[in-house]
Amino acid sequence: IVSNDSLGVGKCLVNMAIIQENFGDNYGSIETSLLAFDFLKPSIKEHYSYISSNNNNIGVAANNLKDYANAEKFYKKALIFTDDPNESLMIKSNLANTYYLETKYKESTDLYEAILTEIKEKDEVYAKILSNYAKVKWEQNNNYNPLPEFREAYLIQKKAGDLWGMDAS
Repeated sequence: IVSNDSLGVGKCLVNMAIIQENFGDNYGSIETSLLAFDFLKPSIKEHYSYISSNNNNIGVAANNLKDYANAEKFYKKALIFTDDPNESLMIKSNLANTYYLETKYKESTDLYEAILTEIKEKDEVYAKILSNYAKVKWEQNNNYNPLPEFREAYLIQKKAGDLWGMDAS
């Protein structure tokens, strides 16, 4: 790291925070992510992807802690700083899942529907979103039949050889 390299320090802290979250240290992860903001500058476009990742990480950790209000807040902040379509889909999916966990089924299904229209290729990501969408639709209305979506998702996962995805579908 170069002296006075705030981006380098910020990147390191974001990566450390993500590792902490991956190992279940949600509180430590949030602390490290909050520290990273001291080094990431919203006025510098080169910092945007790290600011987005950092906000998303706090959202994930907050979600793990069932602090859904903060999870929502940080996912929405993450979306502001990303121009990467794949990263945006991931963050939106995280947000839709948080809505689901909060039993905000309408918000969740609306967001999943929007995500599904954004996905160009019917791949494993599409299948995962489709499965989640079907699950939320059924939770919202127990008369809804999610089997067609689950079947479509399963077939996509099977074609891709994604055993975890097949199990989930």
